[in-house]
Amino acid sequence: MSLIKAEFNRNNISIKKYMLCVVCIIMSIIILSTSSFISAVSVNNYVIIDGRTTLNVYSMSTDQGEILGNAGIKLNEDDIVTRNGNTFTITRFFTVFFNMDEKSTQVRTSACTVKEALEKAGVVLSGELGCSKPLDEVLYDTAFLDVAEVIYTEEKETQTIPYTYDTEKTDSLYQGTTVIAKEGSTGSKEITYKVKFINGKEVERTVTNTEILKEAKNGLKLIGTKSKSALCPKAKQIESIITSHVDGPKKGVKTSLDVSCISTLKAATPIQLDANGVPVNAKYSKVVQATAYHEGHGGTATGVRQRPGVVAVNPDIIPYGTKMYIVSTDGKYVYGYAVAADTGGFVKSRPTNIDLNFATEAACKAFGRRNVTIYFL
Repeated sequence: MSLIKAEFNRNNISIKKYMLCVVCIIMSIIILSTSSFISAVSVNNYVIIDGRTTLNVYSMSTDQGEILGNAGIKLNEDDIVTRNGNTFTITRFFTVFFNMDEKSTQVRTSACTVKEALEKAGVVLSGELGCSKPLDEVLYDTAFLDVAEVIYTEEKETQTIPYTYDTEKTDSLYQGTTVIAKEGSTGSKEITYKVKFINGKEVERTVTNTEILKEAKNGLKLIGTKSKSALCPKAKQIESIITSHVDGPKKGVKTSLDVSCISTLKAATPIQLDANGVPVNAKYSKVVQATAYHEGHGGTATGVRQRPGVVAVNPDIIPYGTKMYIVSTDGKYVYGYAVAADTGGFVKSRPTNIDLNFATEAACKAFGRRNVTIYFL
């Protein structure tokens, strides 16, 4: 029985080897047939250059339409295909739209630089031209470009240089007593700006030169150091009278309450003015161009009620809540005490300007546009 089993196993192994050989022979025939078929039908390799895209395509066809169609390439009506052997180059045409200061134009073109597209559209590249894309950038498909004329001008502005007080201690005055021994005087400087306009709108202002026209001269303030401990009651009374006069208005000095102002706002403490109507305690001053507007009702950017004394500003230059005393440089208008509380519509075109609220439209027209000196309190 064992001999029969051994013989059966040997026969079974021989059958498996035989079947494996048959399978190998069949596969070899299939492979050889396929190779012969491929050689016979001649599959070609094509290169398709479509703008910024390059494709490698294998096809048995030699027809251009079939080759491009099998590659998924769709052509528009005015696209051009150039064939050089097995290489296809597709020239695409598209539209470039130009927006130029309320005017618009367009041009149909193939891949080109922004500058070449402008020239095709007949835009004259004279002077400096501002564009939303660099002139050397290559366009490959539909684009929307903003084009603007750029002009530079030079503007000059005179600003006041404020003065301060030098301090000097003296034992000829009692402690707590301060006397102005010498008044100071303001100076002035001329600032030159290079101003950039795009399509007539100011977009940038750069200081190119600052010239001191007149140096500011500091005043002198005496501070008492003498002890009051030895004062008799009568002396103390006299000292009190002297102190109140020293700290009060000086000769030729008045307050904002004594001046007829356009503003209806009142400072918490009357503003002391010198003989020229200049606030004695102003931190500094600045000359700017001012316009006038009338808005008797409604709110502001800060929520306060509109009224004379409310000033519209560029908050990046003059922060909301800034307290000011404003006088026209020609001396015809004393606007008076004012507070920055609104945003002006001029912020982009004239960022350094201010807008003054007047009680009537007629007052606005009379004021027009003029330079004013702002004394910052």
